[in-house]
Amino acid sequence: MLVLNGYTRRSDCVLLRHTDTLNQTAGRNLGFRHRDGAEHYLVANPKLFVHLAAEGAFSYSRYDLVVTLDKKQRWRLRAKRQEVKRDEMGFLAR
Repeated sequence: MLVLNGYTRRSDCVLLRHTDTLNQTAGRNLGFRHRDGAEHYLVANPKLFVHLAAEGAFSYSRYDLVVTLDKKQRWRLRAKRQEVKRDEMGFLAR
């Protein structure tokens, strides 16, 4: 993919490859023109998902995404959010 980046003078070929893989698998599972009641679940590495989201990969997606977190992920997110709030107010020194 890095060679393709150089050849095409782009910097997002890896990003587009991940997006294309998502579109291909979702399209196969959802069926021709979205069969009624068809659902597709993507299980992804959280670090990869966050990186792709930060780079705007999902703006190229043909499908809407809904993020579902498990209990542990929600707990970590809340703890991190509280830490950032305290840091912004100057209460937390690092």
